[in-house]
Amino acid sequence: MSDDAPWSAYEMDIPDRPGVRATTFSRCAALSKLINSTLVMFFAPVVPMSGALLLAEYEKYLDWYRNLPAKVANTRNAVPHVISLQ
Repeated sequence: MSDDAPWSAYEMDIPDRPGVRATTFSRCAALSKLINSTLVMFFAPVVPMSGALLLAEYEKYLDWYRNLPAKVANTRNAVPHVISLQ
C-alpha cells in the first residue's frame, strides 16, 4: 500500500490527504520495540537499574522521535492515525 494513497474522513467536507499508512505502521512497530525494551528493563532486569541505564533508555525515545519521517512528524492537518502515533 502506498503512503500516497488518499485518506478521507467519512461524511466530512475536508479535502483528501495522503494516508501515510505504511510509514505510520512502521514507526508504530519501532515504538513498540522500544516500549518492550523499557518493560523488560523494569520488570525482568538483566542488570541492576541505574541512572545511566534510564538515561540511555530515554535517549532511545528521543532518537525515535527525532527520526520520524516528515510525513508523520507534522501533526498539522494530519490524519487521525498519525496524531495517535504522536
